[in-house]
Amino acid sequence: MESKTIFQHRETLWNISFGDPRAPAPRQPGQPLEPQVLLGHYTWTFSFSIPRYCIPIGFQRAGESQTHKLPPSLSDGDGHISYAIGVKVKRNTTFQPIHRLTTPFDYTPRSEPGAFSSLRQVAYRENTPLLGPDIDPEGWNVFPSVEVSGYDHHKFGRLKCSCTFALATPLSYTRGSVIPVMLMMESEDEKIFGAGLLSKSFFPQVKFSRTLRGRPDEVLATWSVANAQHVPSPCRRVLYGEIKVPRELRPSFDFGPVYIKYMVGTSMFASGAFIPDKEATLFQAEVEIVTDYAPGPRPIRYHESQRDTLDDGRLATRQS
Repeated sequence: MESKTIFQHRETLWNISFGDPRAPAPRQPGQPLEPQVLLGHYTWTFSFSIPRYCIPIGFQRAGESQTHKLPPSLSDGDGHISYAIGVKVKRNTTFQPIHRLTTPFDYTPRSEPGAFSSLRQVAYRENTPLLGPDIDPEGWNVFPSVEVSGYDHHKFGRLKCSCTFALATPLSYTRGSVIPVMLMMESEDEKIFGAGLLSKSFFPQVKFSRTLRGRPDEVLATWSVANAQHVPSPCRRVLYGEIKVPRELRPSFDFGPVYIKYMVGTSMFASGAFIPDKEATLFQAEVEIVTDYAPGPRPIRYHESQRDTLDDGRLATRQS
C-alpha cells in the first residue's frame, strides 16, 4: 500500500552554527565561526506538543476548510494512519552519510460530548430512570414516526403499527458508556402489545454500526430494553433501552479520504415469521463517539444484565 505523509513537524536540535554545546559561553553574534567536531557523548532534550489541528499535505476536498483535526492512529480496512517520531543525523564529511532512527507511537486525540440536559443529569446523579421526551424535551432527539406494516405468520396475520424512535442528546457518546434509546409503538390492534412483545417477530432491533472507508458497515452492538412503560392507552407502548458502546473503539473522525463514522438505526427485514410489505429504514442517525466524559455525573447503565446480549448480538427479551 502506498503511503503518503499528511502532516510533518521538524525541529533542528543542533547544527554547526550553534557551536559546541559544552562551551562555557555561547558564541556571540559576529564572532568568527570555528569548525566544530563533536567528540564524546552529547544529549539534546526537546519536547513537542502535538497540535489538535493541522493543514493536511497533499489533499484537499473542494469547499472544505484547509484546517482539519488531527486524526487518531488507525490500522483497519483501506485506511491506515500511523505516527512516528524520528531523528536524522547528517555528518559533515565528503560523502555526507545520513543516519536515521524512527520509532512509531499510537495517538488518540481527546474529545468529550456536550453537556446533558439538566433533568438527565439529575437522573444520573440520583440514580433514577431517565424521563421521556414529553417531560424532558431537551434531553432527546425525536425522529419522525414511520409506519410499519406486514404479515405475521405466527399469530397476528396482517398488522400495522407506528414506530417513533428517540436518542438521548447530545448525539455524542463516550466509548465505554451507553447510548439511551426510546421506542414508542402505537397500533389500533392492541393485542400485538401483549405478553412477549420483545420476542415477537415484528419487534424492531436497534443496531449500532461503524462505517470505515474500505470496509462494509460492521454491526457492533444491538440495544437491550431496560424498561417498558405501560401507558394508559392499551394501544401504545413506550420502551426505554440502551446500547453499550465498546470501550476499545476509535473516536469518530473525518480526515479526507480516511474516516470512521458511527450510526444508530434499524430497518424492517423478512425474518421468516414476519414479512414486511416493503423493505424500509425505520430510522438512522449518525452519532459521534468521543474519548472523555462530559463534566458532571456520568451515564448510568440501567440494564446491568446486557453484557451477554451485546457480546453475542442477540436482542434482550427481558421486560421490566
